[in-house]
This record gives sequence, C-alpha cells and structure tokens, in this order.
Amino acid sequence: MTDNKRIYSLDLLRGIAGYGVAICHFFAFSRDIKIFEYYSFIFVEFFFVLSGFVLSQQLLKVVDNGKNIKTFYLRRWYRTLPLYFIALLFFTVLSSSYNFDFLKYLFLIQKIIPDFVSNDYFMVSWSLAVEEFFYFLFPLYLIFFSRKSLVLSVILFIVIFSLFKVLFIDYFTSSFIRTGTLLRLDAIALGFLLSLFINKISKNKIFIILFILIGSLLIFYFNNILNSSNNVYVLSFVFLSEIFSLILVLLFFNYNFLLKNELMIKFCKHIGNQTYSVYLFHLVFLYIITGIETVLVNNFFIYLLLIVIFSSLVYKFFEEPILKLRPNYKN
Repeated sequence: MTDNKRIYSLDLLRGIAGYGVAICHFFAFSRDIKIFEYYSFIFVEFFFVLSGFVLSQQLLKVVDNGKNIKTFYLRRWYRTLPLYFIALLFFTVLSSSYNFDFLKYLFLIQKIIPDFVSNDYFMVSWSLAVEEFFYFLFPLYLIFFSRKSLVLSVILFIVIFSLFKVLFIDYFTSSFIRTGTLLRLDAIALGFLLSLFINKISKNKIFIILFILIGSLLIFYFNNILNSSNNVYVLSFVFLSEIFSLILVLLFFNYNFLLKNELMIKFCKHIGNQTYSVYLFHLVFLYIITGIETVLVNNFFIYLLLIVIFSSLVYKFFEEPILKLRPNYKN
C-alpha cells in the first residue's frame, strides 16, 4: 500500500496490537497475572484480521494475474523472514536449545501438530507460522478463481478451516486450538473478506454497539476461561475474538478521517513500522529486565523504553533497507 493510500488509523491499530502483546506478556510472566496471557491473544487476533485486510490489494493482483504470485511471495518473505531468522537465533542462544526444535522453528512447522517441539522457547513464533502458511497457501488457492467467484471462494476457505477446528475439537488441547498453524488460517482470511465489502458497509453506529456487546462477552470469558478446560468454551472464545477484531478493524478504518494532524500521522506511521520487531523481540527484554527494579524506577518503564529504542533502530537500519529491495508488481 503506497503512502497516498495508506490508512494511518490501521498503522495505529497495528502499533496498539504490538505493544498490547508486549504489555500483556509483562504482566503475565513478570507479575504472574495469568489472565493477561489471554488478553495477549486478543491483540494477536488484531494482527491476523488486519494482515488479511491490508494485503487485499496485493492478493487481488494475484487473482487478476496468476504470474504475480511470485512477486507476492517475495514481497512477504522480504518483509517477514529476515528479522524472524535473527530473532530465532537470539532465542535459540538464550535458551541453549541446540536440537531438532531449531529446524522446526526454522521451517515454521513448530505448531503444525500438537506438541511438535519439546521446548517452546520461541513462544511468540506460532503466529508467524500461521501468517507464513497463509501467505503461501491462500494465493495458491485464489489463482483458481476469478473476481466473479472470489467472495464465495473466500467464504468456502473460511468455512473449511473453521469446520476443521470444530470437527476435530476433541483431538486438540485448548492451547493448540488457539495456536495451531492450520487452525488459525481462517482469521486472516476473514480480514481479506472484510476488505471485499469495506466500501459497501456503512458507517452505521450498529458496529459500535456490536463492538461493545462482543467486548462485554469477551470480558465474561476472561473471568471464567482460566478455570475452564472445556474446548468448546475455548473455541467460542477464539471465534468471538475474531469477530471482535473484524469490528475493530472496521471502526479504525472508518474513523481514519479523524487523523488530520501531521504529527499524529507521523506517530501512527512510526508505531506501525515498529510493530514487527516489538512483537518478535519483546520477550528478550522481558528476560533482561527480570530482577531489575529499584525504588526510583519500576522495571516496567525500563522494559518499554528498551523496546521503543530497539524497535526504532531495527526498523531504520535493518527492516527499511530490506524493504527497499522488494520487487514491484507488473500490470
């Protein structure tokens, strides 16, 4: 998406999701408040739906011309894999896990089946595995359909992977239902489906009402989910999170016009650009600041400061130069 078409409110949402995960993990693991681990899953849902939504124009180029699939792959891999591989090396060294688990993480198959890795030392990588499998499989699926049948084909994709979760629910743990690679592809496809209807959906206040209602339901689930081992309960939590994320993306898209201040626009772009490194590396800084707490400075603020500085530098000196190498689509 070029800058003149860039939706700055979605950059802001991306930043909220990235820092939301980082903050939730701080309280879940540093303060041992377990409910925050479930909060973090909501923010990851934002990532999934948002990813499908913002990639829509690139995916449509693949639908219009199947030869664009190579360009799509290269652009996504340039964006995601170099920093992922560096993060993987970081976590492998920190955990001293020099075994076959490394290869599973390397090829992003760590969550392809339950308990496939013996040591889940790169715990946030599960969502990257979902993203990369989607990037690979979904364009291959789309090239068999034209624009006329696109909506039905996307709905079919979503139904198939949603049913997969439902039909095999008794064979999976509650954790795998939330993080299994092939169980979560529908969330990103939902974002793409939303993009196909975005110009037809009105800015009716009904979406704000739905946002509040579904948010209230999720709060109810948060209050009960820690004590539940019922997979149906967990699966309904996943579906509710996806719907909640869809409505949130829609609301942020609709209210992009409120961002008129140049300083605010720069902030949204900056926080959006930071997000990927924030997500991949925040647990490194959580490890570093563990035990660092003084009377004057709470380690939460040290943690956030380190993340902000690191992610800004990584984007400027590593991610941005690589992004400039990406090929452009041909008409």
